[in-house]
Amino acid sequence: MLLVEGMEKAKQKFTLQVFATDIDSQAIAVARSGTYPASIAMDITEERLSRFFTPEPSMLDEKPLSYRINKSIRDLLIFSEQDVLRDPPFSRLDLISCRNLMIYLDGDLQKKLIQRFHYALNPDGLLFLGTSETVGESADLFAVLDRKARLYQRKKNTSSTGNSFPGAYLAARKTPDEVRPGYVGKNMKADKISLKELAEQTLLKRLAPSSALVNGQGDIFYLHGRTGMYLEPPTGEVGAYNILSMAREGLTNELATALRKAVHTGDIVRCPGLRVKTNAHFTPVDLSICPVGNDSGDSSSPVLYLVLLQEGQEIETGHDQDLALQTGSPEDSIIISLKQELRAKEEYLQSANEELETANEELKSSNEEMQSVNEELQSTNEELETSREELQSVNEELATVNTELQSKVADLSIINNDMNNLLSGTGIATVFVDHQMCILRYTPTVTVIINLVKGDVGRPIHHFVNNLVGYETMIEDIQAVLDTLIPKELDVVTMHGIWFTMRIQPYRTIDNIIEGAVINFVDITDRKQAEDKVGLLLSEKELILREVNHRIKNNMCTMKAMLDLQARGMADKKASAALLDASSRMHSMEILYDKLYQSSNFSELSVREYLSFLVDGITRNYSGVLNLTVVKQFDDFILDAERLQPLGIIINELLTNAMKYAFIGRPSGVVKVEAGLVGGRVSVAVADDGKGMPESIDFENSTGFGLMLVQGLAMQIKASTRIEREKGTRISLEFDLNHPGFTGDRII
Repeated sequence: MLLVEGMEKAKQKFTLQVFATDIDSQAIAVARSGTYPASIAMDITEERLSRFFTPEPSMLDEKPLSYRINKSIRDLLIFSEQDVLRDPPFSRLDLISCRNLMIYLDGDLQKKLIQRFHYALNPDGLLFLGTSETVGESADLFAVLDRKARLYQRKKNTSSTGNSFPGAYLAARKTPDEVRPGYVGKNMKADKISLKELAEQTLLKRLAPSSALVNGQGDIFYLHGRTGMYLEPPTGEVGAYNILSMAREGLTNELATALRKAVHTGDIVRCPGLRVKTNAHFTPVDLSICPVGNDSGDSSSPVLYLVLLQEGQEIETGHDQDLALQTGSPEDSIIISLKQELRAKEEYLQSANEELETANEELKSSNEEMQSVNEELQSTNEELETSREELQSVNEELATVNTELQSKVADLSIINNDMNNLLSGTGIATVFVDHQMCILRYTPTVTVIINLVKGDVGRPIHHFVNNLVGYETMIEDIQAVLDTLIPKELDVVTMHGIWFTMRIQPYRTIDNIIEGAVINFVDITDRKQAEDKVGLLLSEKELILREVNHRIKNNMCTMKAMLDLQARGMADKKASAALLDASSRMHSMEILYDKLYQSSNFSELSVREYLSFLVDGITRNYSGVLNLTVVKQFDDFILDAERLQPLGIIINELLTNAMKYAFIGRPSGVVKVEAGLVGGRVSVAVADDGKGMPESIDFENSTGFGLMLVQGLAMQIKASTRIEREKGTRISLEFDLNHPGFTGDRII
């Protein structure tokens, strides 16, 4: 397609024939079909696709299933199965494109293939190789047109040294044995030799001079007659015989000069009267070199040279001959001989200089190729260096990640130690179980309630016997909490008379994922004993309450302090925020117990007094961070502590969330907390004039821990909930004051 477009662009018309060959018969069969998948439309321009291809539509739809090359292009190609190293090559070619084949061959096969390409190309024909391929040692056969593109041109007046085809060129010529009179071939009878052939063989033997058929470099292909007088084999290892290395003394220089002249001029060159040393004396020899092989006019056939050697006479020419005839002195004859030798030496020297120049040019070309190879190697080395630097960078990143992981492991170890000390220091018995209710970990205090040892971690909790009296539904209660995510709390007693408040709640990760359940046992024996001793004096009761309050406050303060300390020392912001939230909830419970202790009634408390104290404490935590106005509006009424505690945690969650998230990017704002009593119904609300809760957050089905906690606690106190997103956010709760069994629904 490119060649056709090129001819059109040049506005010229040539006879174009492309030979496409491959050693793989299956590949040739596929190529002959000229069919291509529809995906070629991604790689070929629309103009070429419509001009050179015919779509073949699918039977299922109108989209083409494949494309077939047009006949105008297909007729230009001849596909052939060919082994370029064994099968005869094509001839008279203008261009050979052989890319990325020679890289799979060794040096000898590459040299053989280049010589075949030289034979197949027309004079000035082009050879196009791959980016990693060159003509190598065959620079005498091809000239470089574009080194970077690997484009070479066949040299004129050269023949392939060591070519694998001289036998093919001379297939019609007789071997030395065949031209011997009386020779009978293996499949030929003597009486079948014609008289003409017999006469020609006899004349050739009797009259033809000794000769040798050579190429331009002097490599011998054929010898005829008695050449031993003029040629002798060289000593040492022998490869291909070369006539220049075999020439006897007196013949070498003149033969080299004459052969070079015949190669350059293409004419017959004669050198009569040479004095060649044969045995102990010099013999006059007439030397002639005749180019052969171009009689047919075929420019692609090889150029060989026939070297004729026959006995001659010593000749003297010009002034030197006249001087010898006049004087007849032996000294003059010696001078003449010396002058002849001097002329021969000068010609030989000139020939040697020309050969040296040629060798220098070839050496320069080889040096350029070596420089190109060196540049490629340097480029490869730079790529390897870049790869090494990239690997080094990856290693450094891995080392950094490893260091960070080691740091996190150390932090995690510290956190585990702190948590273990915290759980042990509080004296609260705690058991952690997974979804299958297998024990994950526990505090030592729990062994008073459940018979556990260190090796019991990983075993189901229902495999163990507990010491609780009258409580047989622990496993069912744990499963119910895992199913509903609603905490459960009740008082239990051991067989030793120790009372505990047992609380079962979901175990949540920092990412708010439920991983199991947590069972806490808080010792309330003192409280129970105090309740049983109703007849104690308003002094003995005060003493007991003071002790209980002291213990509760101390435990809560200790836990809150440790949570705050742990939060400030953590690098993980999510974990730190979770601990601070837990500390805030602990603070709200601490306020409730403190107010209950100060109240005259330990089961009820003033809503105004408790919520005012709670809101003020929360506001103080954010006074140095935000410029907010907190408005409190509370009716004065009494609420039981059982519902006031969850209500306080709800107020804590809503108020802290409003302060943290409602005013991001704003310098100031207003938050309002309301609690009132209307018609026997308690109404509580937290509102802000901030940016408002996003519509994407589903308040009813939120997976956020804070909102889930609010919903769970609201269900615990049987309260309905409502959210309003106009001019900020307002979340309100409503529940019955006198009927705690009210099953309120959620209003969204």
